[in-house]
Amino acid sequence: MPTGDRLVSAAAYVVLFAVGLVLGTIEVFLVPLRIFGGVEGLVVVVAAIGNAALGLLAGYGLDQPAAPIAPGLGWFVAASSFMFLGGGGDVVVPGHLGTDPGVVWVGVLWYCLGVLGFVVALFLGSERVRTPAPPLHQADEHAEV
Repeated sequence: MPTGDRLVSAAAYVVLFAVGLVLGTIEVFLVPLRIFGGVEGLVVVVAAIGNAALGLLAGYGLDQPAAPIAPGLGWFVAASSFMFLGGGGDVVVPGHLGTDPGVVWVGVLWYCLGVLGFVVALFLGSERVRTPAPPLHQADEHAEV
């Protein structure tokens, strides 16, 4: 791999890590969000689908099986720091809330399904990279115009 390609690849990994940080930071503030009718848990859907989509885009875009690790690691750093680094065990995501115990479960599900989204992307992306696409036509055939 030429040096220029390595530099572009390294820059892409740094950007993907930063996008994961931003995604984790945005999601953490969506944990207590309630939508119509007082329904909680929108962030769980956003984390599962958004993290898997970001990981798959990273894997497909760089065409490298380890690419979903970069945004996943960025998301994990942001989510963990907002969830576990407080004096009482929580910073933004509550670890105990007597008046609203549902938000605690939303926080736990958000964290678990967010990690699962990147794990799914890692496995699906690595399977795609390992399985080459079939050729469009055989070597002895000519493509029709």
